[in-house]
Amino acid sequence: MQSTLVAAVETIDRFRGDGALGAWLISICRFQVASYHRHRRVRDRWAADGPVDLDRVESDESLSSELESRELRATVHGTLETLSSRYRQILQWKYLDDLPVKAIAERLEVSPKAAESLLTRAREAFRRVYDPERLP
Repeated sequence: MQSTLVAAVETIDRFRGDGALGAWLISICRFQVASYHRHRRVRDRWAADGPVDLDRVESDESLSSELESRELRATVHGTLETLSSRYRQILQWKYLDDLPVKAIAERLEVSPKAAESLLTRAREAFRRVYDPERLP
């Protein structure tokens, strides 16, 4: 909790107010928890192999790549949580479920042009909230 509050205070200037403050704090908290567990896994992995060889830690690209991928997923999911449910749903259908705009339009019971417009607004809302600087 303490690290979440410190991170929030340090980055409050980046909070744009587009989403709820509580959702923003929860995404920071999730990120802090993920960061803690990531560092713990790395420490435990190298401790199991004996003394930590810093050169070995730095050169293990597969571990680094896996951690970066998880960090990115956590940041994206945290950002999605701050969006309205409608925007979150349309972005999930498009990018996670890989649905074409026509299928999204059918699910929303709107025209494909209206679905494309909603998708554009959802992307813009995501861009306003998404902050890659939150990656540790």
